[in-house]
Order: sequence, then C-alpha cells, then structure tokens
Amino acid sequence: MRKKFNFFSVNVESTVFIGSAAVFVFIFLSALKAVYVSSYVQSIDPIYLVCLTFIISAIYFQVHCLVTKNYKRIGSYHILVNILALNFTTMLSWLFFYQALKYIEPSIVACLVTSIGPLSTIIIDKILRSNSNYNPGSLAIGVAIGAAQFFMIAGVVVGSTGENIANVSNVTLAGAITGAVISGVGIATNTVYTKRLYDEGWTPSQVMSHRFYLLILVSGIYSISNSSIELNSLASSFGPVLFISLALVCFPLFILQYGIKLISPLSVAVIVSTGPALTYCLQFFSPNSHSSNWALAGVIMTTVCVVYKILNDFRQKRVGA
Repeated sequence: MRKKFNFFSVNVESTVFIGSAAVFVFIFLSALKAVYVSSYVQSIDPIYLVCLTFIISAIYFQVHCLVTKNYKRIGSYHILVNILALNFTTMLSWLFFYQALKYIEPSIVACLVTSIGPLSTIIIDKILRSNSNYNPGSLAIGVAIGAAQFFMIAGVVVGSTGENIANVSNVTLAGAITGAVISGVGIATNTVYTKRLYDEGWTPSQVMSHRFYLLILVSGIYSISNSSIELNSLASSFGPVLFISLALVCFPLFILQYGIKLISPLSVAVIVSTGPALTYCLQFFSPNSHSSNWALAGVIMTTVCVVYKILNDFRQKRVGA
C-alpha cells in the first residue's frame, strides 16, 4: 500500500522551506488584499464590503467544521468570555482596516497596522512594570517606531502620500488614521485571545467558525440601516466579494497555520514584518493605487524597526533562559 505523504515528516531543511513558503504566501495574499480592497472600496462602502466578505467567510468555516466533524460548541463561561473578546477585537481589526484603506495609501496602512503591535507591547510593558526594570533597547526601538508612525501620519496629513485627499475632510482623514491604529491594536490583542483558545484545545478552523459573529452583526445593521447602500447590488458585487472572501481571507488564514506549525515564531514574525514592503511593491501593479516616496521611506523605517524589535526580544529571551 502506498504511504500517505505527511508534511510534518519531511527533513528539517524541507520543513523550514515549506513553512517559510507558507508564511510568505500568507503575507503576499494579505498585501494583495490590502491593495485590491483599497481600490475596490472607492466604489463601494467599506463596511458593506466587510459585511458581505465575512458572511461568506463565516459560512465557509462553519460548513468546513461541520463537514469534517470538527465543530465545537461554546461549553463554558470561560470559553464564552474568550469568544466574546475574540469577536470584539476581530470587529475592531477588520472594520477599521477596510475604512482606512478607502482614504490612505495601502502601504501606509500596512505600516501603521504592523508597527502598532510591537509599539503597544512596549507601552503596556512600560506601564505594568516599574521604571527600574525597563530594557533600554526596547525603549529606544519604541521611540523609533513611534517616530516612524508620526512620520507616516504627517505625510498623510500634508498630502505627500499617494492618495488624493483634496476632497477629504480633516475629520474623515483623522478618522482613517485613527482607524488604522485601532486596527493594529485589535490585531495585536486578537492574537492573545486566539492563543488562549488554542491552549484550551481548539483548532484554527474551530476558532475561525466562531470569530465573526459580532463583525457580521455590526456591519449588517449598518448596511441595512444605511439608505445610501443598495442591497440589491449584491449581484454585481458577488464576484469581487467571493474572491476577497475565499482567496484573500480564508485561504491565507488556513495556510498560515501550516507555517506556524513548521517554523519557529521568530521566523514567522520576521517574514510577517516584510508585509508593508510587499504591499508597497504590489501598488505598482494597481492602476488605482499610487506609490509615493514618502510611503517608501515609511516602509523602510517601519520594517527596520520591527525586525530589530523582534530580534532584540529574541536575544533577551535567550539571555534570560
């Protein structure tokens, strides 16, 4: 009988290559999603797009769990609290991410979202720990990340980035910038609650099947109550929405899990930090996205800061081990 191939039984070199390739595919599709959605939301309300996208994504993961007999019920109050927190942070992540892409250059959004995770970790660590225990390297990189964010935000405000903001009010622009930051915070905290469910024995598909309830509810209520949205436009939106849902949301999240299993957290984090640079490159292939030198400078600053932060944390853990 022919033996079934197992990804996790191959040699170390092949495992690292396959795992790294899986994470890179995830980053590539995430960057493609940012550029594609940024273009598409110019002709459709971002929150309406969120509603349609994640209804399809939720149905996919629910059906997947039922077909594979892997569906898991919320069986305790402790799990319920984590699921509610997961739903709340998921709602923050996606609603504000799509909204920011309507007004801000995709690579700038990617930079703000990518850098806010390490920056928020440094700030929280500084608040919770005494002043005498801070790490000078972490504090320096926190200041550098904050400076990079200020640089990019300044570029958006003065109109030096690739998006045309001449007809955008200051309030709307401030909301988009704030939204990108909130999205980054949502993603960073979302990881905590996802990890807690993994520690309880949940699988990635089980987590995904319970992740989008609040996001769909809030975006659905908005879409139904907003008179400017034509709900009968679903037919014309079906193709792009299906592409975003399956190719740019469901598949990347699935393949990321293989990467996480096959390579070290450090390798995953370093590859993920290249997201803003990849997003910037993909903008050149979009007729509706315009790359700017200001964004390029922000991408370089953010990538260097985040990679240094990851490597610095890794060194600190090895010293403390």
